[in-house]
Amino acid sequence: MNYSDWLKSTYPHLASESDVKVYNFVKQAKEQTSTSRRLVFLLIMMLVGLIGYTIGYAFARFTEVGFVMLAIITMLLGLLLFYVSTRIEQRLIKQKLTALLSQYQP
Repeated sequence: MNYSDWLKSTYPHLASESDVKVYNFVKQAKEQTSTSRRLVFLLIMMLVGLIGYTIGYAFARFTEVGFVMLAIITMLLGLLLFYVSTRIEQRLIKQKLTALLSQYQP
């Protein structure tokens, strides 16, 4: 996501600011949320592994679904959770940008 464009469209007064200043806001927000974003990513990956294992075990034990189908289901689940992770990270960064701009006085 291009956070600079999002900032300029959400906060029109930033359109007159230099691109370097807007980029610095984005950089600062990403730095301040890096720990939270890494934690979200780690939790999502652990969830993918746990759910993938559970699906694989349940399907293999109780159905006649092949290994390829299990791999496809697990990959689709992983893609879905990766999308959710990306949306959460974007939301964290946007919230931090909003907080930073509330402190900023041009």
